[in-house]
Amino acid sequence: MCRFHDVAAAVLGVICAFSCGCAGAQTYPSKSIRLIVPFAPGGGNDIIARTVGQKLSERLSQQVVVDNRAGAGGNIAAEISARAVADGYTLFLLNSANLIAPSLYRKIAYNPVVDFAPVTMMVVSPFLIVVPTDSPLRSLGDLLTQARARPATMTFASGGNGSATHLAAELLAQQAGIKLVHIPYKGAGPAFVDLLGGQISLYWSSVLPAMPYLTGGRIRALALTGLHRSRVLPDLPTANETGLTNYEASVSYGIVAPAGTPSDIVRRLQQEIARVLNMPDVRSRLESQGLEVIAGSSADYARDIKVEVAKWAQVVKVSGARVD
Repeated sequence: MCRFHDVAAAVLGVICAFSCGCAGAQTYPSKSIRLIVPFAPGGGNDIIARTVGQKLSERLSQQVVVDNRAGAGGNIAAEISARAVADGYTLFLLNSANLIAPSLYRKIAYNPVVDFAPVTMMVVSPFLIVVPTDSPLRSLGDLLTQARARPATMTFASGGNGSATHLAAELLAQQAGIKLVHIPYKGAGPAFVDLLGGQISLYWSSVLPAMPYLTGGRIRALALTGLHRSRVLPDLPTANETGLTNYEASVSYGIVAPAGTPSDIVRRLQQEIARVLNMPDVRSRLESQGLEVIAGSSADYARDIKVEVAKWAQVVKVSGARVD
């Protein structure tokens, strides 16, 4: 009799759990959703979050509130997001800075592989490898030839030690077997000033801040670091096309929830965000920023996070980059 009651209780528990899960999926969302962004308002992260968040609010019939939590290279926001209740009402705009952080910082309070439930990678932002127009370098091939002939004489700017621009250049140097000299800057503005002034040889720039200098004829782009050509610069070849077949460096932006968020809620969010990203006006706005729309599956994003964490850990190790 006791065994019968134990089995019946277990079955009833499964039924209740299933019923509650279904009810949760049917009623989600019943209140506003907080989307935590790891950088200040007005930047690229913020533009992506607000572009997608506005349309997602319309589709879910609940407000998606963008919550900017800048500081510590994106780690403060990531830690807050990882500790949030896993109910689908807190989301996080995860980007490549959070995937680099585990190897760059000695101590962080989150693990991007295990502490989040990946929803979808939304967009990627490749870099342009640019030089001033009076540079003798006219292609990526020229860059590699000169760097091999004169090791450690070519300088490159970055947005800071351990930044995505720094590591993108280090990755190319490691894969191509060349030695470049790193000069860190505090942002794109000062880097462009010294690039145009001839104080540095190269810069790995996001597409959007480089466009005024390109259209004004003040810089030349040698290659794009993504896997596909940019719709903004369709005639510019990728590094892969110019002979460096294993090289790819982009900043990725995706949505994650705290680990343990119900799978049906994750699935719903992925489907709705994908629909938003494929809206013509949203896609057009993002692509005009030099971004490539991905709108991938949760499983694909989970795999990408693991690959990127391992990839940048190796680059950090070889380069010796360290923040703290």
